[in-house]
Amino acid sequence: MNDYSQTAASSPNPVFMLVFFAIYFVVALTLTIALWKVYRKAGKPGWAIFIPIYSFIVLLQIAKRPGWWVLLFFIPLINLVFIIIAYLDLAKAFGRSTLFGIIFIVLLSPIGFLILGFGKSQYVFAQTPTPKSPTPPQSPPPQETPPAQKPPDSIA
Repeated sequence: MNDYSQTAASSPNPVFMLVFFAIYFVVALTLTIALWKVYRKAGKPGWAIFIPIYSFIVLLQIAKRPGWWVLLFFIPLINLVFIIIAYLDLAKAFGRSTLFGIIFIVLLSPIGFLILGFGKSQYVFAQTPTPKSPTPPQSPPPQETPPAQKPPDSIA
């Protein structure tokens, strides 16, 4: 007879589970802090990352994408395409290249968000007032020259 007491279906090792959840917690905390800093750098509230749908709306605002795209995040497979586009635009919003966006924001998100949040990256899509159209310099109004005065008649 076979002894099935030592099969692979036995319960997982508690030490492995503890290490796994500890690593997961550290990565999640790191991502939270990094996103908070990215949102603050872009002039948005950092607490927005804790509200699921609102955080996507704020991310789209930072990336200068329309807010209705958040509806596309609920469609399977379509959501992957649009979140990648939004992440690439987020990289551009901080003056980074598309290659940076692919490698560090799409593939290695915690590292990429740490670089954006704590690095020297500046938000380049900031709301800056549009400069007024230059007006030509105005010349002072022409001054009227006083009429030439006649020398007083001398009586001599």
